[in-house]
Amino acid sequence: MVWRLSPCAMRITSVASGYWAEQCAAAGLISIHFVSVIGDPMVAPFRGKDSRFGTNPLCVVFPRAGPSAAAAGLRHQRHRLW
Repeated sequence: MVWRLSPCAMRITSVASGYWAEQCAAAGLISIHFVSVIGDPMVAPFRGKDSRFGTNPLCVVFPRAGPSAAAAGLRHQRHRLW
């Protein structure tokens, strides 16, 4: 489906499931994903005991030419340890 997005300046679409964020980033596209969840999942706040917050999954993807700074730092750190 990602190949259909390339000629568009902006596109709104609905999908059931999948790893669309990674596919969009690999294709060089910027994407924003809002995800609905089944049921009523609630989570506890930091150091909380009771579930008070609802989950609202959100994923924002910006393509990058090379590895992220975090990945490059880990690679450099591993190289120093060996």
